[in-house]
Amino acid sequence: MDIDPHPDRPARRTTRHEAFRAGFRRAAGAPAAVLFAGMLGFGALGRSHGLDPWLVTLCSLLVYAIPGQLVLVEMVLGGASWLTTALAVTLTSGRFVTMVVTLFPQLHRRDRNRALYGWVHFLAMTPWAISMREFQSLPPRHRRSFYAGASLTCMAVALPGTWIG
Repeated sequence: MDIDPHPDRPARRTTRHEAFRAGFRRAAGAPAAVLFAGMLGFGALGRSHGLDPWLVTLCSLLVYAIPGQLVLVEMVLGGASWLTTALAVTLTSGRFVTMVVTLFPQLHRRDRNRALYGWVHFLAMTPWAISMREFQSLPPRHRRSFYAGASLTCMAVALPGTWIG
């Protein structure tokens, strides 16, 4: 049974599809524009150092966190070993552990399964902040769909932003 955090309002009847669209709408606009600008800057940084746009965009896809991406580029350009580079990027991305353990327990039990290993890759500061703010107004059964809409929107602007940069 879902508990409505706003009992003074009529219950919202939503579907997973509507929750996905709500996540998309929340991430579109200013959050997506800020993320696009950051990735644009990262792409320009990579290009200014002579890195191939495909490689820099792949970095955005695989690392998907500007601090970790900057560490990766810095260490690769500095000639660090791959082991040292991987360790540095991992340590830089340690904040994601806290983000995962605060966000994903709020999902419905049936959504906390092996598929989350895939969804965790789309976790970034922007969709995490949006989801943390909005989850309380959503029934748990719709939260993963909302998160998917927000996180896929962010990824959809991050990759072209990096490429264009």
